[in-house]
This record gives sequence, C-alpha cells and structure tokens, in this order.
Amino acid sequence: MTILTEYIDATRKRATKKKLPAEIIERWQNRIVARNLHTQGEAGARQYLADYGRGIAAPKVILLALQAEAQGASEMALGFWKKAYTLETGKAPDDEATLPAQTSPAPQPAPKTFLAPVAEVAGLPPHLQPGAAMTMQPIDAPLDRAAYINNPAYWGQPKRDGNRLVIIAGPNGVRIAYQSRSTKLREAPDIRLDATLKQAAQEHGVFVLDGELYYTDAHGGEHRTGAQAATANIQLGESDIPPQARYGIFKALFFNGQDLTPKPEAERINAGEIIGGWLEKHAPGFFEVVPTARTEEEKRELATRQYAEGREGEVWMRADVPYTGGKDARGVMVRTKYLKEIDVIITRLTPTTAKVVPLEQLKLEHTTKEIWFRWARSAPDTPWSRCARLPRGTQRHPAKWSSPLPAKASPRPDSFGMGVSWISTISSRRKIACVTTHGQQPLHRPSP
Repeated sequence: MTILTEYIDATRKRATKKKLPAEIIERWQNRIVARNLHTQGEAGARQYLADYGRGIAAPKVILLALQAEAQGASEMALGFWKKAYTLETGKAPDDEATLPAQTSPAPQPAPKTFLAPVAEVAGLPPHLQPGAAMTMQPIDAPLDRAAYINNPAYWGQPKRDGNRLVIIAGPNGVRIAYQSRSTKLREAPDIRLDATLKQAAQEHGVFVLDGELYYTDAHGGEHRTGAQAATANIQLGESDIPPQARYGIFKALFFNGQDLTPKPEAERINAGEIIGGWLEKHAPGFFEVVPTARTEEEKRELATRQYAEGREGEVWMRADVPYTGGKDARGVMVRTKYLKEIDVIITRLTPTTAKVVPLEQLKLEHTTKEIWFRWARSAPDTPWSRCARLPRGTQRHPAKWSSPLPAKASPRPDSFGMGVSWISTISSRRKIACVTTHGQQPLHRPSP
C-alpha cells in the first residue's frame, strides 16, 4: 500500500461520515457532467481544476473526489485525490513506488505548493528555467496617456484582465511548465492548450512566452478565473456553454535558440507574434497574439477601442529596452487605466465578532444606489486607514482594501456619515469613489 493509498483510505473514513453538500452535486452536474469531464479520467479532473480551481482548498477537492467515486468515475476521483494530497502535504503524490507506511492516519498540514519541481530544460539560460523567470511589471503611468501615444519610443498593448503566466515549452517529451508571476508552477490551464504547445515545441524547438491567462464567457467577456466566467454565463442565460481558457501572448523571452531578454523589446514582441501566430492557427480560441500598436495612429486607435469597449486600460513599453524582472521606476513599462470619480456617503458601519482579524462592513450611498464594502484591518491596533475597490457590476459585494490614507480620514464605528476619502479601482467598469461628509468637501483627494 502506497502513501497516497493510505492517505485516501484515511481521508475517506473521516469524510464519508458526512453527507455531500448540495453545491458539490450541483457542480458535478453543471460543470463536470455537462462537459463530459467525468469520462476523461485524471485529465478531466485536471481540466476541472484548471478552469474552476484557482485558490481551491483541500476539503472541497476531497468532496469532489468522493462525488466522483459515488458516480463511478474512479479515474477522475484519483485525479482529485492527488490534488488534495498535494494541497495538504505540499508534496507530489507517488502512487506507484512502494514507500514506508505513515505513522499517523493522515498527513500533517504543510505549506501548499502548485506542482512538483520541473526538470531543467536543456538550452535555456538559468534565469529562464521553470520557476526562475521573473516577469517585467508595469508601473502606474506618471504621465497622461497622450504622452505615450505621441512618443514614438513607446509601443502599446491592450491590458488583459487575467493572470500573468510564463510558459516554458520544449520538445521530445519535456513537460510544459506554467509559471505564475510569483514564480510558482501551476497545472496546465487546459489539456488542449497543453497539447498544442507540445506540438509547437516539436516544430519550433524550445521557447518561452510571457503573457496573460484569462477565461472568456459566452459573449467574449474576459474573466480572471473559469469560475467567474461560468458565473457570467449563467447570468447571460448561457449556462450550457463552458468557460474557455485563453492565453494572450505579449512577447517571447526565448525563441529560435536565442535568449531575447537582453534584446530590445521590439525583438521580443516580433518573436512572440511568430510563435503566437502558429499557436493561433493550430488552436483557434485558445491563444491570442495580443495586438501591438507601434505607430501614433495605431496607438490612438488602441486607446479609443479600449475605452469604447469598456476595457481596463493599456500597457505602454519602450521598444528599445531589455527585459528586466520586476518594476522599473524609470517608467520604461507603464499602465494607463480608465477611471471615473463619484461622491458617496458613509451611512453605516457594521461591527463583527471576529477576534483575530476584526472586520466591519461599510455602507456607502451614491444617488439611489447602496454600495457595501468590507472594511478590514490586519490587527486590532491597526489604524482604520484603508481604502477599497468597487467590484465590477455589483452594488453589494465585499471589496478588497489597499493604499493607506491620512489618519484624519479614518472612519470609526461611531462616526456615521464621516468620510474615508479615496476608493481606488483598476477598471473602467468599476468606479472610483471620493467619499465625503454630508454636504461637505471631500476630506482628501489623491494627486492627479
């Protein structure tokens, strides 16, 4: 009996004492059976987790495994069990080797990991090996959008609303590596996407891509996760259409046997268009060559289109700079966003009984709308000086807080009607709110 088998037996004994929640059965029908994932064995489990499992915890994966077993999909269940084992132990399961039995009935919790380490890829420099590639990040633009449109040194690309992902592909059986911005390795977003990358590597050799992974709904809307896209499809009345993973290619960091990171940005973008064009042709809908605006006219058209479509914004980068990980304060890579300012009033603060991380809900009112935020602090003695993002497309939703504010703008539970000051955003579909007192001027406004 292997360690994985012992883990499954021990976990099943603990978990089968409870009835499976209705939400798990609903997910099984609407997300798994509807797409025939239950007939694809472990690959079906991996596909489900790629589409809906971002940030998923081990208890839910265990419930999915039990549901798969109950429905006779034993191979798919094994895929879920392996994922649960990895989440709880931080180790990749080895279900074939004969290993000593564990002394405890279940593994002790350990830090989560995305995947077991990937072997080094022959021909790649150390800084582009799986788990080592540091992505170049844009900073908030210090200048107006027009400055980058009019400057011939800058090229522009539309900002995608997804998750940054570096893809490292090699031929002859090399496992495709998917690396997040934090250098963590993750599962393949889609088995068809993975298969196409392997074909591309066989034809073009080793390559490394820098891009954005996002999911599209039935009407082409962009979402950060498959679960968000699936929810959007339900709201659109298209619940039978599954979300689709799409990888937007910004550039190539390694191609045709060359490390392109020391080269000008223009060469990386050009190489990305070559390999990206091949991928688009062989897997339509799963890959996108993110369009690059090079001339002033193209850049102006890019900005006009992004605004008209309600997109998040643009990324502008100098075409003559090398690729360096992290953010460059010189502004060689910047982002511009579309923002709208509104005035709202704090009318209610609702305390919570949480002891470790005190939370409160903050109720704001704008014209006839009621907007709720979750107000949080990391410790009881942390000043109430945080600001929030209005979530897209909703007026009642917990929001994340960021950016410290002046102490004088800190609301207290007994200061109903007083302002917090500035609420930030990253999307044209989300509004920026400058909170005011009743009929008075805002307490604080950020620099333009």
